[in-house]
Amino acid sequence: MMLATWLIEIYLSKCNTLEDILAAESATSDVESLTIERQMMEEDMRNFMTTYQVGYTRVVLNPANLQNDLDSKVVYELILSHGRTDLYLFYANLNRDHGKVVEHWVTEEQWSKAIDVLNRQVS
Repeated sequence: MMLATWLIEIYLSKCNTLEDILAAESATSDVESLTIERQMMEEDMRNFMTTYQVGYTRVVLNPANLQNDLDSKVVYELILSHGRTDLYLFYANLNRDHGKVVEHWVTEEQWSKAIDVLNRQVS
């Protein structure tokens, strides 16, 4: 579990570094390759999260195989500490943590998005 959590931190740091470089270079040079690299890094991190989170499908299909590969509380804190709202919402949706998604949209005063999340919940 600890190793997977550290890998999330490394992914987040790399994404933020690439964004900082993009911001600095955007005025002076072509940043297409950096943009592609950042997008690939974010996609790799999403795939990693999908693979190593405590998955709904794994629990439903075989509860005995329940593994706690990522500590959700720590992952949420890491993502927020890096200011990555997009990944926060992705991870919350991945974990079917509708409360965190609704809370985010309410905080942002995006009422229709909060209502949409509530409507999509499976009873």
